[in-house]
Amino acid sequence: MFEEEAKHHGKRAWKGYIREFSLNTNFEFRQKLGHQRLVHCKICGTLIPKTVPRLFLSGAWTYHSGHYCLRCAESELMCDIEDKTSAFNTISKNLGDLKELLDLVKNCRHKKEYKDTMSVAEMMAKLNPKREVY
Repeated sequence: MFEEEAKHHGKRAWKGYIREFSLNTNFEFRQKLGHQRLVHCKICGTLIPKTVPRLFLSGAWTYHSGHYCLRCAESELMCDIEDKTSAFNTISKNLGDLKELLDLVKNCRHKKEYKDTMSVAEMMAKLNPKREVY
């Protein structure tokens, strides 16, 4: 009856979620002459002079917020780019799998055999309702 669909048995797509809990955590390049203060780099501890540009990571203390010298900032940015590239590739692959599953479901739903079988099953479910548990 559904021989074509049997070929796709076990097809999977990830149904996870990505939490956007750190949307307000940003990298900020800072260089405002005369208005900067002496700060220590969050990673190497070097004292960054007032006249030198620095990168500031804003956010809660749990996200390592603070000032970074440009050497340490470069490594932090490269790590962040690698993480986001990996996540993007995973999500892109998963999006393709989800689209394939959606096409499979749509094609199956529009078959006459599916509609006939499911209409009988829905009618039987309405005739024999589940007991309500109090």
